[in-house]
Amino acid sequence: MDTLRLEDTASLVMTWALPLYRRGIAKQFVEHYEFNRGDALIRRCNQVCTWYDQVILNRKNFIRYQASQWLHESNRPQQVVIPAAGATPLALELMESYEDRISRVIEIDLRGMATKRQIYREIAPQWCDKLFCLRADLTLPETLPRLVEHCGWQENEPTIILVEGISYYLMKNELGDMLRPFRSPEGSNRVLIEYLLRESCVRFDRRSIPAEVFRAVKEYAGLWLHQPYTPRELEDLLKTLGGRVEAHYFLPEMERLRTGVNAYFLENEDGWIGCAAGRL
Repeated sequence: MDTLRLEDTASLVMTWALPLYRRGIAKQFVEHYEFNRGDALIRRCNQVCTWYDQVILNRKNFIRYQASQWLHESNRPQQVVIPAAGATPLALELMESYEDRISRVIEIDLRGMATKRQIYREIAPQWCDKLFCLRADLTLPETLPRLVEHCGWQENEPTIILVEGISYYLMKNELGDMLRPFRSPEGSNRVLIEYLLRESCVRFDRRSIPAEVFRAVKEYAGLWLHQPYTPRELEDLLKTLGGRVEAHYFLPEMERLRTGVNAYFLENEDGWIGCAAGRL
């Protein structure tokens, strides 16, 4: 059986997210995870905040929900592009529910794509003609021709771009470079950008939680993830690309969507991530 070895940060995030993947094709996929790293990082982060898993569960559930809503509302097949897809089973979850509304799902990352493709062949061969795993960097201009050549991406077909986690690594100009290829003349493409909020947007006594978690990630994994944005900055970014933000979502709404109540996040300022939904 092929296994997908998770690095420190992936082990951290996917350990927290596992309760979302207890059934269906996603369960089969996560059974291929190899959690052989990251225990010390998980313990350190749990010392900072014992309920940080709620943030990850809320965000991943919301991204799946919003993508599903867009597919449900579409009157023609959509392309789905997932930059920095990593170990997420999101492509399989969407295919399981909306195969007839998806023309292709293109996952892009710098590692793990070959293994992910092998696992797809093992557990979901019926969808492999629609699932593409590309080893590439979407911020580089040479990636777009590879999307066309190797993945069959069609510039004139409506596309949904799901940006999760990767915005933490990218400066504003780099995020713009990643999204620029997906501009459409009539704004038919949809984009969801999950991002870290600037400190000024977060309640004072909550600011230390993400700061300490990201400090731990930097110490254990050598990655600096702290690239925050304000909602207005995301609006300005999409505007420069000829698009627009249609809605902002924050952790209170994400938590309520998943659990039906607000236990940890009562006000927008209680949380430190947002999702900007818009058009390109």
